[in-house]
Amino acid sequence: MENIMSRWCSTNMSEDGRSFMVRNVTNVIPVHHMISFKLPDVTINKMNSTHQKIWRKNKTNKGNPPISWKNVSTPKKEGGLGFRILKLFNIALLAKSACRLCTDNTSMCTLSLRAKYFPDGKIFDIKDNSNSTCSWRSIISKLSFIKNYSCWSIGNGQTVLIWSYRWIPELLTPPTPKFGVNNYQ
Repeated sequence: MENIMSRWCSTNMSEDGRSFMVRNVTNVIPVHHMISFKLPDVTINKMNSTHQKIWRKNKTNKGNPPISWKNVSTPKKEGGLGFRILKLFNIALLAKSACRLCTDNTSMCTLSLRAKYFPDGKIFDIKDNSNSTCSWRSIISKLSFIKNYSCWSIGNGQTVLIWSYRWIPELLTPPTPKFGVNNYQ
């Protein structure tokens, strides 16, 4: 990414132009990778450093900036410039990919991953597989987030295990059968 950025001459741009470039152009470059992989902290820090160099129009990040990067990364509604926090953005994109696996039954990606990793269709019962790809491990690391903060829509009731999945929005955990019920699956 730094090779691409070094060719751009941000020193001749206005502050608004540099802000636009950091917010809308440089954040788009790694999105494809961030959807599929949890980027290492070293990579994210390097990307943040590159964004800071462009925005501050300095060759290095040395010295005291007029505005701290934390304030620059706050949303516009709260008085910041709206730059993305790349670590949170990476987590959000991985959670979106995990959510898509749970809800989209028509995409080729979902169908191929389902055939390889959860052919029974029970995505939340996946066991860790030693031969799974880095991309798959990154996406399923966010399944617990999806499971905890979403609930099932019952539909025709064929795909929801009512004693295993959270399907009542008000309950934090799946319901439990009454005492004495033994054949509930």
